[in-house]
Amino acid sequence: MSTFLKFTAFSFITLCVLAIAGPPLAALLLSAAIAAVGVHYFTKSSSMLGQIIWGSVIAVGVLSALSNIPGLIVIAIAAAAYYYYQQRGASFSTTKTDDPFDNFEREWAKMTK
Repeated sequence: MSTFLKFTAFSFITLCVLAIAGPPLAALLLSAAIAAVGVHYFTKSSSMLGQIIWGSVIAVGVLSALSNIPGLIVIAIAAAAYYYYQQRGASFSTTKTDDPFDNFEREWAKMTK
């Protein structure tokens, strides 16, 4: 039952975070896609006019991504949370001890087999 409650709470928290952070992240993804398309076609363009046009598309995508401050803040928070999890991940896990009084049910199940 405890696992089910943890899973339900984690799912609810995840959905709430995605509801709040989803639209800024989608806008940031769209801006990055525009910039990536511009870079792709800029490198393939051989004429000066094509490079100017695709360079302006790159500028629009980059400026749009930089102006999307909520999306950048969400990315920074996610990176910080990931870094913190990597640094402190081992301390979050529970450790099993050999003390029989710490987990009575486990010891009782061993004795009754």
